[in-house]
Amino acid sequence: MLTAGSQRAVILTHCRRELMQEVWNILIDDEFIAAYQHGFVALCHDGQSRRFYPRLFTYSADYPEK
Repeated sequence: MLTAGSQRAVILTHCRRELMQEVWNILIDDEFIAAYQHGFVALCHDGQSRRFYPRLFTYSADYPEK
């Protein structure tokens, strides 16, 4: 049986996961997918138009306690 403290921890973990999923849903919309696949043209400071391809880089690691 879970104690009140551990129940709270389980609920907070669930809420954090759901929050992150919703953030990703907002960030990765149809407009972003189109830009990711086909790029977007931007006028650079030097007057040249260039095509950019947005990318998301993540780094995750598990650091065991020492």
